[in-house]
Amino acid sequence: MTTFKSFALSKQMTTALEKLGYKSPSKVQELVIPHVLKRESLVVTSETGSGKTHSFLVPIIDSLDFSLNQIQAIIIAPTRELAKQTYDFARAFKEYFPNLRIALLTSQVEKSKNENKLSNAPQIIVATPGRLLDLGITNNVANLSTTKFIVLDEADMFMDSGFLDDINTLLSNLEDATKLVFSATINSKLSRLIEKYIGAEHVITLDNYTNANVKHYAIDIRHKDILEATKDFIDAIEPYFLLVFASRINDVKRIYEYLKTRKYNVTIIHGDLEKRERKNVMKRINAMEFQIVVCSDMASRGLDIDNVSDVLNVDLPKDLSFYFHRAGRTGRFNNVGNCFTFYNDDATESILKLIDMNVKFDYLVLKNGELKEGKEIVKVKRKHKNVDEALDRDIRRAVIETRKKKVKPGYKKAVRVAVEKVKRKHHRQKIKEDIRKQRVKRYKEEARRNG
Repeated sequence: MTTFKSFALSKQMTTALEKLGYKSPSKVQELVIPHVLKRESLVVTSETGSGKTHSFLVPIIDSLDFSLNQIQAIIIAPTRELAKQTYDFARAFKEYFPNLRIALLTSQVEKSKNENKLSNAPQIIVATPGRLLDLGITNNVANLSTTKFIVLDEADMFMDSGFLDDINTLLSNLEDATKLVFSATINSKLSRLIEKYIGAEHVITLDNYTNANVKHYAIDIRHKDILEATKDFIDAIEPYFLLVFASRINDVKRIYEYLKTRKYNVTIIHGDLEKRERKNVMKRINAMEFQIVVCSDMASRGLDIDNVSDVLNVDLPKDLSFYFHRAGRTGRFNNVGNCFTFYNDDATESILKLIDMNVKFDYLVLKNGELKEGKEIVKVKRKHKNVDEALDRDIRRAVIETRKKKVKPGYKKAVRVAVEKVKRKHHRQKIKEDIRKQRVKRYKEEARRNG
């Protein structure tokens, strides 16, 4: 299992994270933190709630030189509220980094108060673009030339709300800074900005864990014996070249022996094999002498096996990151592949966690030796007390309208899609309204200055 100690973070930072209750990194944190520690510019597509804020805050704070009384990192958010949220996250580290100084610069407070905060020589500035441009570029109140990192959070919202010129000005004045861009989507305007300042080759997403060439299937085996289920599955799909994964070596050996006694063209590879034996097995695998290879998780990482058409997980690993390593054995070199996973009622929670990690499953059921269309696993969400009334109303309306259409058996999926669409619409409307208010206030201030 990956932990924060797996990264090149200081002991001071890992202790702080432990005290703050962060036990292990989210997927986006696991993906981003090592790059930021190396000061590599990145563009990351990630949805709200994925842990992206700490994916840049943690390595940036840990990279600060506290002996320098100068700005070293700038984090730009499209609205005051999002800026304040990031500022609060950063302030939580002050207890463990006593010399950490952070300034929040937004139009929500008087400019003179922003200027006073800058006089305290913060290492990190969290700001909205208009106020940062005003203080840092137009009036040169803040010396931005020492900036090592610049972060654009919710970057697609900058493009949609008329801040493109401001962002261009800021980035052009900070050419030497490491640039970190976080966005739910990449539209044409943002794409051009990326090409100009960062380079398209530095775009990464959570979907990097799930190769677009691989289709994922969850198979309900209805508590059928694993050995029989594996045999029925193989007979049903007649794979070209199949890797069968099991978490426990005893299960790997059992499945191999079971298939071997039934005359399947099968071999085995796991960590208990002697080096010479393993080398010989790998040579024969690469020579395509077998149709089926039964593996432990040691084969899911670092072993290049060509032409794998299908992967079967008879169970899910405790560390779900290994799921992606298993699935990554197929769909390589622009080939297509399939990753199948057995599950029972007691494994649905792990399937749901993988869905949260952006794995998109099709559902099958193994019944009477055949694979048939199965039922989708739907996550039941708890209701929160302080629900936005307009959002709650629109969600109920969307559910009712979807049910009226009498959608076929997949109506639960249609309802879920409709609800998520409403939530995204409300989220973006709120941000746009906040930006509109922010810009109006900015224009008023400019008009007042100009007499």
